[in-house]
Amino acid sequence: MRPFKKMTDAHFFRIETPTRYLKDFQIDTPIYSANKFAGPRVKTGVAIIDRVAGSLWDRNKVRERVRMVSKQSSFNAFWLSRSLASFPNSADRAVRNLIYDFDDAIWLNGEADHCFEHHCKNALVAFAGNSFLADHASKYTQKIEIVPTSVDLEYHRKIDSPRNSFNVGWIGSAAGFGYLEDISEDLLSFFEKCNDARLLIVAECYPEKLTTLQKYIDYIPWSRKSEIESINRFTVGIMPLRNTDWERGKCSFKMLQYMACEIPVVISPVGMNTDVMKSQITLVNSVSSPRTPGRMCWSTIIFSVRAQEHNKVRPAGSPPKSIRHEL
Repeated sequence: MRPFKKMTDAHFFRIETPTRYLKDFQIDTPIYSANKFAGPRVKTGVAIIDRVAGSLWDRNKVRERVRMVSKQSSFNAFWLSRSLASFPNSADRAVRNLIYDFDDAIWLNGEADHCFEHHCKNALVAFAGNSFLADHASKYTQKIEIVPTSVDLEYHRKIDSPRNSFNVGWIGSAAGFGYLEDISEDLLSFFEKCNDARLLIVAECYPEKLTTLQKYIDYIPWSRKSEIESINRFTVGIMPLRNTDWERGKCSFKMLQYMACEIPVVISPVGMNTDVMKSQITLVNSVSSPRTPGRMCWSTIIFSVRAQEHNKVRPAGSPPKSIRHEL
């Protein structure tokens, strides 16, 4: 991208972005924002503005993105995360000279299946969040760099937070509640035997579908201001996944959040979770898929963590070097 014309300092760049979440103070750069999220909210229960292809609101917003793409000849590169819209559109088809950034298997969920191949082929470089994503992108380009998800250790950190019970914690969006449903029987088995245990869920809405666990749930609405305090209320953090290509494309962000706050984790050993797991065994316990015969169940592993907690067998101090390297 070319230097911003009104600036004499060559370190400043003009950034055009379709998101309101990138702020001037975060990158020391003047920003022109074509706000993708301005206007009435569309309720979908997913992270992107609307997973429903062809929604009237999303189609109207394509006009802004077409306008941005029409200016791409004025820039050296067009940084794109995931896609410009969740259905076939002229903006995604027209974009060139990409720095293409993706941290999910977005060709599988309808978000970018219409444009993933095009974007990879037209990318100056593709930034993939893990090796599984990079392997798939390599079908269309060899200009790939693996840039694993990281967390800010000044932001994600251990703090004193009230904890009056043994708290099994999970943080995420409502789209991930299905993973908790998958292990609900195991979790119920644990909670029925532990009077001092609670299930803390941090999300944008209440998990009403977890019917068998309702009496054990403490719900904390997610907010940027309180998420670190909320994570520090966990005694153990859990990250259940299914063993499919969609989950192999995930980049272990929950797991890294827990570990940065020095919370023991219990995870499904799927995809990048296994790579992070190798870095620090004392913090990580893995559980086989609920569909795996002869598996070690979630309740058994969480009981083990609880016993360690009662015996004070828990890492203390700042995250070890191996953890800091992964984070």
